[in-house]
Parts: sequence; structure tokens; C-alpha cells
Amino acid sequence: MASLLDNIGAALILGTIIVLILTFNMSMNQNSYQATIELLTQEALINTVRMIEFDFYKIGHGVPDGSGSPFVTLGQDSIVFKADINDDGTVNTVTYALGPASTSSGDQNPNVRPLYRVVDGTVTGSGSGVTQFQLTYQDAGNNATSVADSVRSTSITLRIESPFAYFDNITNDFIYAVATWESVIYHRNIQ
Repeated sequence: MASLLDNIGAALILGTIIVLILTFNMSMNQNSYQATIELLTQEALINTVRMIEFDFYKIGHGVPDGSGSPFVTLGQDSIVFKADINDDGTVNTVTYALGPASTSSGDQNPNVRPLYRVVDGTVTGSGSGVTQFQLTYQDAGNNATSVADSVRSTSITLRIESPFAYFDNITNDFIYAVATWESVIYHRNIQ
């Protein structure tokens, strides 16, 4: 009888240990998935910011004096400007525009919109996971303006979310990883 009780006790202890190990393993897998999603979101933000900074710092670069403002269109979520992007002596027309929300990309996140970068009519880049791309323009006195000839700096807000949700133990809900960037770029090539 004692042997039977010993076997039952051992089975219960073994079962408890197995459940603990499986719970720990599931928790580690979930944390790893969450960390991966957050890292990919941050990398998407960094890549998009690099693309934006490269172009926005060049606004007006190589545009001949007396040819007017390098800004063609100023919008809240789009901009068209002129610059010699490749330093090849040719003035390019560059457009940044936030596209419509779409589920055709296979993303689960309904808020994700493409950020298009168009150079001379050719789409040459796109930001992934963008949910907000907001532009405001300031004059030399840092006052808000929408007049192309008076723009001296541009404030940019960029928010990127992960295309896929993960389960958050704190909120007990599925959430998207978020990365945000805000900056003011002073256009040094504009007089």
C-alpha cells in the first residue's frame, strides 16, 4: 500500500513539474515573440526615418537661385519638393505621400498605411507599418505657415505599428507594437 501511495505522490509531483515546465516554456515563447515584434517595429521606424532625413535635409539642394521655392506642395500628410537627391547635377522632384489603409498587404493591422516615396514619378521607396505621418511647416520665426516661400523648417511626426498583434499579459488583450519619432528638420539649403 505504501508503494502505491509513493507512486501516486511521485506521479503528482512529476505532473506538477511538467505543468510548470510547459507554462515556463509557453511564457518564454510568448516573450520572445513579443520582443521580436517590437524589434521589427523599431527597425521599420529606423529605416523609414533614415529615408526621410536623407531627403528632407536635401530640400532645396542644387535648386538654382531665383527659381522660386523648392516646395511644390505642402500637405499635412504629403509633401512635394525639389532637390538634387543624388548629387548628379539634376534637380529631382520628390514626393512623400501617405496612402490609404489597405488590407491587401496581408497585414492584420487595419491602421497600417503605406508611405510612398516618389522621385521623378517613380516609386523608389516605401515606409512599412506607418499609421501616422504628419507634417507641419514653420517660417524663420518658428511660426506655423502654409506659404511655400516662407517655410524654413518642417516638423515631422511618424508613428509605426507592427503589422501583427501579440498577446499582452498585462492588459489581457492583443496589441500592436508601436514606435514613434518626432523631429524638426531645418532646411539649410533655403535662403
